[in-house]
Amino acid sequence: MTPAEILNYLNKIGGENGIGIDDIVENRLVGMRVVDL
Repeated sequence: MTPAEILNYLNKIGGENGIGIDDIVENRLVGMRVVDL
């Protein structure tokens, strides 16, 4: 698999489980996850 294929695969799995790039960035910057309702 190419790196792009791996990222697409992981993005698909993460999307199905409600995980997005915003969550990853926020976790790194803030150290905790904030959920907006």
